Amino acid sequence: MKILVACEESQAVMKELRKLGHEAYSCDIDPCSGGYPEWHLQQNVIPLLRDKWDMIIAFPPCTYLTNAGSMRLRVNGEIQENRMVKARKARKFFMQFFGAACERIAIENPLPGKIHELPSYTQIVEPYMFGDPWKKRTCLWLRGLPPLLPTEIVEPKGLWVGATVDIKLVDLAAADPVNTWSATKPAYAFTPLCPDVRYRPCGELYGMVIKRRDNLLEMWEENELKKEYLKSYKKAKIRKKRILDEIQRLRADQMFPSVSYDDMPHGPGISDLSDYIVRVEAKVEKLKLERLEKIKLYSEIEGRIKVMADDNEREVLRLRYLTGLSWEAVAVEMGYGWRHTHNIHASKLKNFSIA
Repeated sequence: MKILVACEESQAVMKELRKLGHEAYSCDIDPCSGGYPEWHLQQNVIPLLRDKWDMIIAFPPCTYLTNAGSMRLRVNGEIQENRMVKARKARKFFMQFFGAACERIAIENPLPGKIHELPSYTQIVEPYMFGDPWKKRTCLWLRGLPPLLPTEIVEPKGLWVGATVDIKLVDLAAADPVNTWSATKPAYAFTPLCPDVRYRPCGELYGMVIKRRDNLLEMWEENELKKEYLKSYKKAKIRKKRILDEIQRLRADQMFPSVSYDDMPHGPGISDLSDYIVRVEAKVEKLKLERLEKIKLYSEIEGRIKVMADDNEREVLRLRYLTGLSWEAVAVEMGYGWRHTHNIHASKLKNFSIA
């Protein structure tokens, strides 16, 4: 069959379908990371839905539709309109797949929020139904395809959300009789930054996990320092603007005396002119220092960004920290998806040096 796997840059599903002999193609606006660019369609997927496909499998973005994101949709009981606008766009994108003219369609997404009024899903599946001992509720919308049937139901260890590479190390070592642990302790309680003392794998495995945790913690702390340094230019801009606002307020108080209800002028907010001059001059001097600091930080950060080898790394950091664009605007400027832009930042921040 000729199959389109939409919103998949990893090519994981596409490769499995190819193994089964199908003519499968992955599609995403980001470059593929699965190693088969000849089978990857890097473009907007919507025009492709008008082509003839025997099956469409889609993984549309769920950030603004998922039930788990409802806490960000409402703040103090009020719906955040900017997030709701993005949710409507995400729903429209989802419905393009749901209404595609194809006999066989499978759409995957987490449990959606009721407010978004997505069509009823066909079924819910979880990893532990297929031999992977974790809970991660996943909804499937199916047309022309039979529901998935469990192949190997196992006892779930816990929620996959928050699970880490360290847990994978534990799972991989499960077959090793030398490295054993108590079956009564939950594996999901052990994470790289918050090791639960109730769960202690022993022997060589424990040493591997602790070392991995320490390395992750060290890398996290280093990246946080780098981000704080990169944000220092934006903070300098904010401080400069705050001083300018204070100077404008002082001048306004001096120029426009307050008026009481008896319609009689009552003088400026600063009673003594000399005191006003001293205060303004002090603010102006402070403003000069902040301007110099801002210029210095811009020059320093720009210089450190320029020495980075990768063009994408340089551009992401420049747009985000020097130009001050939002992550959505950075993604548009880069011509990548929001997720891929974040991945560039997260994975390559280690190449930025503040030494």
